[in-house]
Amino acid sequence: MCLELNKNSVKCTALEDITVYKHLEKSEMGHLTTTYMHCPVEIGETYTSELEATIGSSNHEFIFLEKGLHSFESLISAKQDAVDTCIGDYVIVKCVIPKNANYYVGTFWGYKCYASDKLTYVEIIN
Repeated sequence: MCLELNKNSVKCTALEDITVYKHLEKSEMGHLTTTYMHCPVEIGETYTSELEATIGSSNHEFIFLEKGLHSFESLISAKQDAVDTCIGDYVIVKCVIPKNANYYVGTFWGYKCYASDKLTYVEIIN
């Protein structure tokens, strides 16, 4: 997943917990992994990542953020993207970008999304 930022995007710091959503693939054994990077995930755990942006177009109008923990702003967006991209079983998870985490706001296939340096997987909601 690659978050698209505009050239005026700035890194923010969460002043309070921010509720977001993510879809995860579910294996036959019940293990959860992220859809795009296939990283294992445990509900209740907080994960950390670097945030790294790269210039993505020749006119520098857009910046792409490839490193970071990506999530969707809305439940509807997470569900729709799961329908469009997940091949097997999947679950939708409520997550939190914790207070004081760094994050960017951008888009992914037109959906409003976040990329953060910390993300807590709170609960499966479907």
